Amino acid sequence: MSYRLITYTVDEIILNYEDISRAINEACDRPSGHYRITGVCQSNEHVCFPCEQVEGKQPVTYILAPISGETTDELAADLHTRWRSGFTTLGIIQLPNSQLGLFAQPSST
Repeated sequence: MSYRLITYTVDEIILNYEDISRAINEACDRPSGHYRITGVCQSNEHVCFPCEQVEGKQPVTYILAPISGETTDELAADLHTRWRSGFTTLGIIQLPNSQLGLFAQPSST
């Protein structure tokens, strides 16, 4: 089993989180091995996604998406709605004026 970190700067994520989502999925689905993201770790300038190697192809798609809600109740409602739609919340990235969630969703591929 192998361990790796996928790291981006907060500025890279701000510029285009959708491209970062695609890149994360590509990094987790390599011919040399498949990886599962186990969380999100953030400093002031960087965001790291720790990954563990898994047996076989992991049928999961990782998605970075804006999270709404300024209060705990609003945040909880947003996360619950996503959970009911089949998304697992792995973490939150705090940006200067907003926040993104990292979600995992089962995929058919």
